[in-house]
Amino acid sequence: MMILLLDRRKRVEKDLREKSNIQMEQNTITETEQAYKAGIQSVADDIAPLKRTINENPATYDREQQQLRSSFCVRDSQQKQAQLRSAASRNGSPLQPQSWLAQQRENVHIPT
Repeated sequence: MMILLLDRRKRVEKDLREKSNIQMEQNTITETEQAYKAGIQSVADDIAPLKRTINENPATYDREQQQLRSSFCVRDSQQKQAQLRSAASRNGSPLQPQSWLAQQRENVHIPT
């Protein structure tokens, strides 16, 4: 992007120099000043979309990263559910708790 801006700036400066040389011979200083201002405005107009693109890129990157994380989480949960279903269908017995706390809850019987 920077190279494009520099090339564009050099071309505009060259065009302005050529125009200003011709205009100095034909026109007054104020008209030359107006030509420079017009050239500066055209360069500013070229820079504005590039600045917008630079500012939008991080937001786009963050949004894509969030979508990827979300899709991985969904895919992981679907895969775990499929594994549990297949394990339950193979064994034919109900699933047993795997964590220590869940096992303790199963083993502790609170009298009512």
